[in-house]
Amino acid sequence: MVHKSRICHITSLHRRNDPRIFHRECTSLAERGYGIRLLVSDGKPSTYRNGVEIVSVGYSSSYLHRFLITHPRILISVLKSDHNIYHIHDPELIVLGLLLKIAGKTVVYDIHENTKWQLEAGSRKSFLRQLVRPFVYDELEKIAAKFIDGLVASGPNIYKRFKGSKCPVVMVRNFPTDIYLRSESVLDGNNLVYVGLISEERGIMEILDALQHVPNGLILAGDFHTEEIEKRVKGHVAWEKVAYHGVIDMDQIPDLLAQASIGLCTLHHTDNHINTYAIKMFEYMAVGLPIIVSDFPLWRVIVKKYDCGFVVDPLNTSETISAIQWINDNPDQALAMGGRGKLAIQKEFKWSTEVDTLDTFYRSLVASN
Repeated sequence: MVHKSRICHITSLHRRNDPRIFHRECTSLAERGYGIRLLVSDGKPSTYRNGVEIVSVGYSSSYLHRFLITHPRILISVLKSDHNIYHIHDPELIVLGLLLKIAGKTVVYDIHENTKWQLEAGSRKSFLRQLVRPFVYDELEKIAAKFIDGLVASGPNIYKRFKGSKCPVVMVRNFPTDIYLRSESVLDGNNLVYVGLISEERGIMEILDALQHVPNGLILAGDFHTEEIEKRVKGHVAWEKVAYHGVIDMDQIPDLLAQASIGLCTLHHTDNHINTYAIKMFEYMAVGLPIIVSDFPLWRVIVKKYDCGFVVDPLNTSETISAIQWINDNPDQALAMGGRGKLAIQKEFKWSTEVDTLDTFYRSLVASN
């Protein structure tokens, strides 16, 4: 039976198959009977997938183009529509969200990252841009918290930052969906795996350095952050041990992970990494892989509680090498580690609980508006 509530998710930055927006939120909500539209900005044809109507407002080549062309197109499209809730996913859309609120729409802002930390770490084009953009978006998020109808936080530190805001705040974490739990690694290979954005800050150079000193190969999937890092990675002496799969859809990730024996998530020490959950860590656990992850407080608690892998200093390659060698040398214990990690996902870190929270949040907003 079709749910009477209709939700419009809006992004000007993310791909139409974004793991959080499309695969987790939109698909899960459509399965529960919501009418879901996803507005994107990729210039590709509109389509239906997984019960979700995907509509593109045109391709955006730069922030200036998005601000002058794409955002007005989104605004016009939304003002012509009649959804119960408009769920925006990018900090650059906050102004648009405030305009929608003025127009009488119910607006939710989904905070995927700590925007200020993310921009401070990633904006290197100019000193002025690195100084100004984090401040501007930080202030916009504070304004949004006062005037829009609700905030969705992707992790505990973001939730704590906005808890107590004028508008209601809920936490919806990026835990693995059931497609991961249906896959299971048998650990009969000799491959490490890393899936995600490939960048220096996410530890790719240290992974390759470690790869030189172990018998394992590396299964690698994801987009290179820059052309420079792509050249450095492909020019590394250990590249010959890498099976690179490019950018793959989330539906394909579980089967790829099942070909590996160890999941790697050795991100560098940045504020945004230290204070947030790593999606990939949970996805590795969900398919039964023992994990080697950065020794960050949030991550350490999980690894130690469930004894599902190792925490290492991501900049200390020798620690990563030692952890890989231990897993290689102790297959029975490694299999048990992977099993405990999978059980942890089934008990405590599964997506179905998170979508319950989002569902309840939507229902409360629809009822109050």
